[in-house]
Amino acid sequence: MKNLTVVPTTPPLEAAATAVPVSASEHQPPGLLFRLAAGAALLFVITILALIATLFADPAAPVNQWLNLWGSLLLILEVAAIFGFGLGAMFRDQHQQHAADDARR
Repeated sequence: MKNLTVVPTTPPLEAAATAVPVSASEHQPPGLLFRLAAGAALLFVITILALIATLFADPAAPVNQWLNLWGSLLLILEVAAIFGFGLGAMFRDQHQQHAADDARR
């Protein structure tokens, strides 16, 4: 019987982990646009939960009437804010990444 040798097809974890070094000084805290997108997403979730709660509440309650009147517009504005702030945050991050790459060259 022949002796079989197993040859790994992937690099060891140590080599993969050190292939692209990232220093702690390169880490940037989340920008303002990202924080605004996260805040809009939080408001979106709260609005959805409030709209679900209106199904079980008194239909004559002022909050219930306000949400029934303005809830759909509020959701549209929140989705637009998430979309706009999210795209802005991604474009800003991409611009900063390209500027950092150009500065390293």
